[in-house]
Order: sequence, then C-alpha cells, then structure tokens
Amino acid sequence: MSLMISGSEGFIGKHLTEELDKKGIEWVGYDLRSGFDTRDEFQLDSVFSTNKFDAVIHLAALAGALKGNEYPHEYIKTNVSGTQNVVSACKKYGVGKLVFYSSSGVLGGTASPERGLTEKDPYGPVNLYGVTKVAGELLVKSSGLDYVIIRPFT
Repeated sequence: MSLMISGSEGFIGKHLTEELDKKGIEWVGYDLRSGFDTRDEFQLDSVFSTNKFDAVIHLAALAGALKGNEYPHEYIKTNVSGTQNVVSACKKYGVGKLVFYSSSGVLGGTASPERGLTEKDPYGPVNLYGVTKVAGELLVKSSGLDYVIIRPFT
C-alpha cells in the first residue's frame, strides 16, 4: 500500500507517520515545512504523476480558530483551495481512498448542554476556521471519491 500524507510534519502527521513506519507501510510526505504546498496545483500534479497512491490522508491545513479570523484569506487559500487541489489530484490519478481530517469546529454552534455534539448534528461553525472545514467536507463529499471524514475534538 502506498500513501500520501499531506501535513506529514504537523502534530498528527508526525505521530501517524511514525506508526506507519513501525508497520512498514510506504508513505510519501507532503508538507509545507519540506517545501510542498497543497495550494500549488502544479507541484501536487508532479507528485501524483510520479507515484501511484492507494490512499491520501489529507491533514494539511492552517489550524486555530482565532488566527483564522485574523488571516481569513490565508485560511481560505490553504484549507479550501488546498483541499480542492488534493481532491482534484485524487480524482485525476484514480486514488482509491481519501481520508480528510476535518474538525469538531464544523459543529461548533450546534451543541446543547444536555447532549453535547453528535456527528449527525447540522453544520454550525462559529468562526472562519470552522467555515473552511465545512467547505472542505463539502468538497470531499461532492467529489465522487471513496472517502472518510474524521472530526477530531480538542
């Protein structure tokens, strides 16, 4: 199995790739810290065209609700356009599965004190970061790809 991990050098990515290494699973890292940017369609195409990925785990994103409100264009470019670029590359190159890391922030405003949140609750983001993650989920859901969406809670 060959995987691409976008955001491979972030907090979750580092832990994930360590576990993949222990299991002997091949992966290719794609991270801004190592010069790979999901906002760059040409760069993504180059990596996808030279590898045959069975699955892509898309972790790459700008995180942090407060910073999102401070730098909205950067969050939109990275979290929405970057996700669309990954989705497009997956479709173009026939990737079997896309795993998209979203956020509990997509549900933020829908919690009730009695029951909390469930994944069946409607979208209710309360900040720009949450909005970009909703957009990412919708891009993935409408892509026609086989996908899994994960919404970590902090």
